[in-house]
Amino acid sequence: MATTAIQDITSRIQGITDVTSMIAAAVEEQSAATNVISQSTGGTAGVSRQVSQDLTRTANVSSEIAQNIAQVAVAAASTFSASGKTKESADKLSQLAGDLFGLVGRFKV
Repeated sequence: MATTAIQDITSRIQGITDVTSMIAAAVEEQSAATNVISQSTGGTAGVSRQVSQDLTRTANVSSEIAQNIAQVAVAAASTFSASGKTKESADKLSQLAGDLFGLVGRFKV
């Protein structure tokens, strides 16, 4: 159940990462087009340059978001692994408690 949930989360994160990458690529293309327009239009060059810079910043932020999502996926996998180890330890402790209970039950006062 937990494995399926982690896999589902990882799959959804990958989908988000893919969409973010596509957005970043489209923003890059838009930035290039804006630069061409800026060069051919004298009166709007300053505004176009600002838009281009803003689009580039947006692409950079989108890339950072994709990286952060990937880090969350790694952390989720690590947490899942740790939870499995915790369960193993709890199972061993339960077995030891049962063994101890059996040993104490042998003593009669």
